[in-house]
Amino acid sequence: MDDLIKSSDYERRKHNPRSSRVTGVKLTSQVPIQQYTNIQMKDLRRLGLLGCGGYGAVTLEQHKTTGQTFALKMLSKGFIVKTKMQNSVKREKEILSLCDSDFVIRLYSTFKDEQNLYFLLEPALGGELYASYHKYRWHGDVRKAKYYSATVVFCFEHLH
Repeated sequence: MDDLIKSSDYERRKHNPRSSRVTGVKLTSQVPIQQYTNIQMKDLRRLGLLGCGGYGAVTLEQHKTTGQTFALKMLSKGFIVKTKMQNSVKREKEILSLCDSDFVIRLYSTFKDEQNLYFLLEPALGGELYASYHKYRWHGDVRKAKYYSATVVFCFEHLH
């Protein structure tokens, strides 16, 4: 796996913030977690919808003062109770708050209102891996398979 890390740009990125551009808004995702412990929902401006499912939606949000961008995962309290997922959601919050790895999405803050729970997360704007494999015809590319497998291994290594 070391050769995969050296051949990728991981070494360069581990000391520099990850960033990308979407609709002219600069997106930087590697921010000290302590900087956003006191952020409030009213401090965010919605930029768009990233995805949705039975649990709720994930939106792209921008901090009004700093311009920092986040993914805001909204979880319907009713759906959580209906599907008996209360413990799973609690565990997700606990585990994400303990993680500090380039291979695990960062959790910056959590919120709640009468209807929903919210996780303020690092945005991961690369899209779904399966969709990328289809779009760019990566099926059968051993190098890419090794790279993505290695990132999953590093994620599990950090979690354990």
